Order: sequence, then structure tokens, then C-alpha cells
Amino acid sequence: MSSIASLGRMLSGLTTAQKGLQVTGHNLTNVNTEGYSRQQLLQHESSYLNIGSNGRLMQVGLGVTPTEIRQIRDELADRRYRTENAVLGFYQTQNASIKEIESILDEPHGESISSMLNNFWSQASSQCTYRKC
Repeated sequence: MSSIASLGRMLSGLTTAQKGLQVTGHNLTNVNTEGYSRQQLLQHESSYLNIGSNGRLMQVGLGVTPTEIRQIRDELADRRYRTENAVLGFYQTQNASIKEIESILDEPHGESISSMLNNFWSQASSQCTYRKC
């Protein structure tokens, strides 16, 4: 085997290991970041070179190649987050609509419809107790 070919295999391994250390450093840097999901470097071996003759075939690896960087996420937690976030959006929209309606229907003296209805029902119930409704 050629020493140049060995250096090429060694270089591919070192380059991939360096990329792995960068991903690990990125994970450590963002360990306290809210919403960050850990990443992982996927790597696979490069192709093989067949060497030999007379039935003595030998395969020599040509190094390693980084394939992709993927996020390690919990599917259940992601699904739950999306569901709860949708529910939050629904209630925030509903709250904004109710506040807008309250601002439109609010009396200038600060007496709202709900307090007027409460007064009405309390007076109606007091009238019924005197008359035995």
C-alpha cells in the first residue's frame, strides 16, 4: 500500500473527527438554550479497494465520510409541543376577541355588561324571594 493513500485515509478520518468535535462543541455551547435540540454527526465508511490476486483478495478501506448532521428530538415531546402551542394560539385569539368586544361594549362610566347582568340577576333573585317566584 502506498503511503500517500494511507495519508488520504488518515486525513479523511481526522477531518470527520474534527467535524464531530465541532458538533459536540455546538451541543455544549447550547446546552442551556431553550428549545435547542442536540445534534449528532452521522458518518459512514467510504468505498473499499480490492487488492490481491490468485484467490487471496483483500479489501482496504478508503476512509470515512461525514454523511449528515441530524437533530436528536423526541417525537412525543414535539407532537405535544405543537398541540399545546396550537391550543395556546386558540386561547390567545379568543382572549383578544373578548377584550375587543369588552372595549366596544364597555360603558363610559366603567360599568361593564357583566356587572350590569350580575346586578340584574341579583335584583331579580331578591324580587323572587319576596314574592316567592
